Amino acid sequence: MDWRERRNLQAEFWNLEYDRREREQQGAGGGGDGGCGGCLLVVLAVVVALSVIAWIGSRLAGSNSGSSSEESVQLGPYTQVFTDPLPTDPTQAKIIEGFREGIILWTKSDIAMDMVPPVMNYVTGNAVSHMTAAVAAAKARNRVPAGTDRLFHTQVTVATDTSATVTTCEDTTKYREENPNTGEIDPAYTAKPGKAYLLDTWQMVRRSGNWAISAFSIAVPPNPRAAACQP
Repeated sequence: MDWRERRNLQAEFWNLEYDRREREQQGAGGGGDGGCGGCLLVVLAVVVALSVIAWIGSRLAGSNSGSSSEESVQLGPYTQVFTDPLPTDPTQAKIIEGFREGIILWTKSDIAMDMVPPVMNYVTGNAVSHMTAAVAAAKARNRVPAGTDRLFHTQVTVATDTSATVTTCEDTTKYREENPNTGEIDPAYTAKPGKAYLLDTWQMVRRSGNWAISAFSIAVPPNPRAAACQP
């Protein structure tokens, strides 16, 4: 509760207190039952004041609960975090929704070591060959994504009616790969110091019902394109 809301609450309370005293005095001048009437008014004033406090508290709680824009998706041992809110522009929001769904389904396929429907609706073109290779490699190594991957500064940089480009920074400091049978982490796939913050560029195409990933590239330090993503 900030100072403005505290001041308004105090004013409301003292207004109620003033009314109570006025009515108590009037009751006292009107007969012997004024004392009981004054007691009742005190109770009513307290009840109203507490109701005002509860109302303000609930309103503040509601506004605070909606203040976080971060979205986390739990996929078995792996957590995908999307730090940024969806764009306010409806067209860009649809593009980002398709991008997120493509990322989630791709990762689900990695974990399952097989294509998880409807992944082919959200990954197309050259990206399909990269995805199938990644899934095959995961199966051959018996390693699946684990830990946490965080995408931030995600934005639509180019958009037409049929294609778009999405860029995002990627924090892989907590990304891991593990043996799905034992849960043992394989250190070979943990990011090396100075190379954990990447810049990803994703090409998107519009399909009949959604946007889909068609190609991508990743800039790893010391590539200067990744400089904007460094902490």
